[in-house]
Parts: sequence; structure tokens; C-alpha cells
Amino acid sequence: MRAAIELLPDGEGEALVRRYWDALSSAGLPGRGDHQGLSNWPHVTVWESAEHVADRPGVPRADAASPAVVAAEHLVPVLGLLPVAVPVVGVAVLGRPDRGVVVVELAAPALQAVHAEVAAIAGEGVGWRRDRWRPHLSLSRALRVDQVEEALAVVAPLVEAAPVVTLTRLRTWDPAEGRSHDVGDRVGEWSATQVTEGRAAACRPVDHC
Repeated sequence: MRAAIELLPDGEGEALVRRYWDALSSAGLPGRGDHQGLSNWPHVTVWESAEHVADRPGVPRADAASPAVVAAEHLVPVLGLLPVAVPVVGVAVLGRPDRGVVVVELAAPALQAVHAEVAAIAGEGVGWRRDRWRPHLSLSRALRVDQVEEALAVVAPLVEAAPVVTLTRLRTWDPAEGRSHDVGDRVGEWSATQVTEGRAAACRPVDHC
């Protein structure tokens, strides 16, 4: 697993994504709603560590002072850029040719300032270079090729009715501890709300889709 920094939507955006999850579940398709752990919250991953931190919660890092995990308090400057309303680009499929994850893709230019500020604090990370980053909200788990078309048919009409998602919160994820740190919101003082999950956190996907 890799450590991550994530943006979370407001209540309306969260409810919207959870409706998509429920729609996939009702259709008998693997959705993000299948995972009931507290870390499984609708989110946009804005950064991941360049190195793996741990395979599962409870496995200590080789170097306890590893820069792979960014302390939540270091990210306070990012809060001044939130909230941000981000246009929805549409539905996309990310992954390998034989396996795909259905996502709501968001307009990267709207998040350019946030992405740049996070990178300045945390470093470039892996897979999130500015010219290749595709911000998104994941709807499904990995789907077989024959399931992708069905999943798109379920969620595409719903996504078309939601032109904007507002991102208001910031959190970090430490897989070695199985814990999220909520950095807070723009108008409040910083606080680290720690959410520890035990075994449920181990279900979190490596690529944070």
C-alpha cells in the first residue's frame, strides 16, 4: 500500500457518489459501496507516496521516519484553496485492458492549484504528475471486461445529471497504521481526527482508485 492525500466532497457530493455505489450494487455489480470500512469514503486522490508503506495495517515501516507519510499538519496551507467546485467530465474506465474501474472523471484544470500546493508540500509522489493526473471519484471495484459495459449503462445517465462536485475537506491515509487523519475544512482550525480500522482498512485498494 501507499500513503495518500485525498480530497473529500461536501455532503451533497458524498450522497451523490453513494447513490452511484448503491445503483451498481442493486445491479449485482462490484461497487465501492461493498467495502464498509470507515476509510471507504467518496474521495479524490491527489497524491500517493512514491514508495510502498506497508502491505497491511499493523506491519511497521522499515524506517519510522519515512517521508512516505505526510503529517496532516503540514497540509494546512492547502485548506486555503478549499472548497473548490469541480466540473464533472463524465464517466471513464481506468485500469488494464482485462480489468477496469468505472469512475466519475473530474476536470483537472479546476484542481490545478490544489494539486500544485500538495505537490510542493509532499513531493511529486507516484503516478500523479500534473500532465498525466486524472482526478476522479471511484464507483466500482475492478470489473471484468464483460461487466464494464453493464456498469457504464447503470451509472452514465446518473452522472450526466451532476455537472459539478464540490470538494471541501482534506485527509491523509497512513496504511501502516490503518488510519486516516482529517485535516479539516477551510473555515475551521486544523484538527487530526484519527480513524483506525483494523482489518477493514486492509481492503483498501493499492492504487486508491
